[in-house]
Amino acid sequence: MLSWSTVISFLINANIILLNAFSIRDTPPQLFGLMYAKETKSSRERYQLKHDETNPNSSMYIYDYHNEEDAIYMVISISKNDLEFVDNYQIKPVICLINYSSHVPLALSYDLDFTLSAELVNQSWYWLPPSLNASTNISVYILPKLVGLDYLVFWIRQAKPKHEYISPTPWFANNSETLRKQYFDNLVIDYRLNVSLYNNQDYNDNNNEKNTMGFPVIVTADKGIGHLIFRIIVIIMVTIFTFTMGCDLEVPLILHHFKRPISISIGFFCQFFFMPLIAFGIAKIIPIRSDFGFGLLTIACSPGGGASNGWCLLLGGDINLSILMTFISSLSALFMMPLLLFIYGRFFIDVTKIKIPYVNIVFQLLQVAIPALMGLGLRIWKPKLAVKCTKLTRPLFYLFIIFFLTIGVYINWSLTRLLGVYPLLILTSALLPWLGFCIASLFTLILRQSRKLVITVALETGIQNIGVGILVLLYTMPKPIGELGAIMPITVAILTPIPLCLIYLGLVIKRKCFDHQNEPVIHDPCEIEPLSTTKISSKYSNDIMNPPTDTIKSPTQV
Repeated sequence: MLSWSTVISFLINANIILLNAFSIRDTPPQLFGLMYAKETKSSRERYQLKHDETNPNSSMYIYDYHNEEDAIYMVISISKNDLEFVDNYQIKPVICLINYSSHVPLALSYDLDFTLSAELVNQSWYWLPPSLNASTNISVYILPKLVGLDYLVFWIRQAKPKHEYISPTPWFANNSETLRKQYFDNLVIDYRLNVSLYNNQDYNDNNNEKNTMGFPVIVTADKGIGHLIFRIIVIIMVTIFTFTMGCDLEVPLILHHFKRPISISIGFFCQFFFMPLIAFGIAKIIPIRSDFGFGLLTIACSPGGGASNGWCLLLGGDINLSILMTFISSLSALFMMPLLLFIYGRFFIDVTKIKIPYVNIVFQLLQVAIPALMGLGLRIWKPKLAVKCTKLTRPLFYLFIIFFLTIGVYINWSLTRLLGVYPLLILTSALLPWLGFCIASLFTLILRQSRKLVITVALETGIQNIGVGILVLLYTMPKPIGELGAIMPITVAILTPIPLCLIYLGLVIKRKCFDHQNEPVIHDPCEIEPLSTTKISSKYSNDIMNPPTDTIKSPTQV
């Protein structure tokens, strides 16, 4: 058991992280994954709305600025492909086409509103001479670093006349705040700015808000052939593993669960009522960004994962009920997942854009049903061969866990390393499955179910199908927001086995330490022994067909 000092230390550290993660005024957006500052969020929404209205189907981002008072008109055009990067740390030029008309000279500056996902290599300001119809090109060099979304922001201000210049002239920037202010003193007329190392624009200056133009800098994961190979290997391993588990199924027990679907009903309620409610509560209590919050909600609304069957085997649950519940939850997800995302998703994104991967869900159903039925058929046809196949179940599951925690983490390293930038997501992701285990166990115990059923329902509730959740996020949300949201299912999948491994390790130690003791076995009256009905029925039939000879008396004896 944990000591009080350990618990208090954990709570203190969690509070420190939360306090440091909240937005602080006059600082850049925080690096903990919480909501952006109000001004940053407002500016980004304004930029996105502008692009949605003017560039929905165009290959170019086109942003225009009007100032009738000073007769200033400017249009900046950038190719969408130029602003899409992969996180390979390779500098890429972005060509910005500038067209303007102005009776006064202009000072044009640019910077990134956030330097987490990308970084500017050539920060500079430009002095533009007065002209009725002028155009120029600006090359902006950007270094992509991490999966995410930053905005390349341009500011337009009235500049001081420079008679020695007759063409657009760059003024290169420097991170020294003194030099930056000096540049503004030489360039800009009557500016009211708080120039800082993070940005050229003070968000408190409402008068200057309209003279900014933002363009999304999208950094996505660098996916190669390795992702496809990884998915194929996972499908093969899961299929073989499900087949070996099917060899251990027993028809009488499956029929028993169908005739008395109490456990199935409890699991359905925990899966599709408690889990979405837990995720929604976590996302609202901890003010994480909407992309992370919707990612957590999506994985909570997903059906049960196949890994629950393996953990059910290791921890002493009911294998027959586990596979049955996995199949039923996947089948129910065809209508429950859209309903739950419609109910809770409106608090994070526009629910009209949610897309459910029905084909993938059907594929998951077949991936569970076909191998399991083939294993069950082998058990009926060749019982001895089926018993030999069941001996491969545990080694295959061990191999699957090791493969996922090593190769899987490496393949998804573009998303996994974001946990170093957003450390609060580790705690947030861990709470979902761990609370799911606890609440489902407690709820099943209150309903007076057996130990095996408690273990099975808890595992089926807390372990989710991350593949379905990731596909929903990638289909529903634009790049790279969908990939940022996908970090939540991946993190949940990595953190889910931690308490299960500790429990399994405790069971192994207990079994090794007390193996020499012959303790009496206490059977739970609510548990059903494998093939018990068959044994009882065969016993009764033998008693009827072969009654004891000493109890039968002949007529002569009478």
